[in-house]
Amino acid sequence: MKEVFEVLIFVVMGVVLLGYALLGGYDIGVGNLYLFNKSKSQRKEMMENIGPYWDANQVWLVTFGGGLFAAFPFVFSTVFSGFYLAMMLVLFGITIRTISIEFRYQLNTPRWSKIFDLCFGIGSILLSILFGVAMGNILRGIPLAASKSFSTTLDYAGGFFDLLNPYAIAMGVFSLALFFFHGSNFLNAAGKEDLRKDVRKNIKIFWCALLLLFAVLSVWTYAASPHLFQSFFNFPLFFAFPAIALLGLVAYPFILRDAQARLKPLLTSAVIIIGMIGTAGVSLFPRIVPDLTTADSYRPAALTAITGEHLTRSLTIANASSSNLTLAIMAAIAGIGVPVMLCYTVYVYRVFFKR
Repeated sequence: MKEVFEVLIFVVMGVVLLGYALLGGYDIGVGNLYLFNKSKSQRKEMMENIGPYWDANQVWLVTFGGGLFAAFPFVFSTVFSGFYLAMMLVLFGITIRTISIEFRYQLNTPRWSKIFDLCFGIGSILLSILFGVAMGNILRGIPLAASKSFSTTLDYAGGFFDLLNPYAIAMGVFSLALFFFHGSNFLNAAGKEDLRKDVRKNIKIFWCALLLLFAVLSVWTYAASPHLFQSFFNFPLFFAFPAIALLGLVAYPFILRDAQARLKPLLTSAVIIIGMIGTAGVSLFPRIVPDLTTADSYRPAALTAITGEHLTRSLTIANASSSNLTLAIMAAIAGIGVPVMLCYTVYVYRVFFKR
């Protein structure tokens, strides 16, 4: 029964992360675009467009962090202690973005306006890159060693600059392009005609960058980390996730041809992100944090092989999870909480999009 709860919570955590990528992704993307927009009226409109949603979007990130702590505490302790400086940079980015949104039009003087505008844009770009770098390190794997403090867990055996490897940096650039793209599609859907016109001028550039980076990183991942493809080979139906992402990328320029289309490009952008997050989740399962030094020896006999000698050096849903009782309580809470979050999100967007 514990294995069922472990898989269930893994999937729920993936859904929560997806929620943040979809919702927090566009408001971070708007912040990226905000930094390079010189029109005061358009900047104000961009801020107003995310105003009703941005703080609710952060709930998904908080939920993900809390859920990780409760369900997979060994992952939480290893990642948060090993990535400590990187996490502080993430918190710094979130903090300066939040302060900027809250106070930009409260202290509306030239000096403070300039400071808040820079903080909002720089904080957004910082988050865009850091989230990609973090995902790149998790997919590639990080060096893990037996903990000197707790015999039941593993510690990060590298340093801060080990996280800045070429693959992770490339993933950071990819994440930056993705958030630029997603934010542009949101403004195309929610903005007034002048803003939509300006956004659509650059949206194809972001699409081209995203398509190119997707192709390069796919080849790079297969060459450098073939272990990430094992689950797909064991259960070929999972190839649907990368296929969905690729199909969305290929179809996007045809959908964008309709100058009056608002929701279709945004929904296509969402489909692309769903495909990418799904691909990452399947690539890792049943691992949450692969060990870099033993990742290439990962050879599961089947999709259901969530334990085994080839997994002992990695943090998985089996060896990093809480007790059966904790997971059962988590499943019950998630069964109530996640649908409530979804319903509330749908309600809020329906109300404010009509305006």
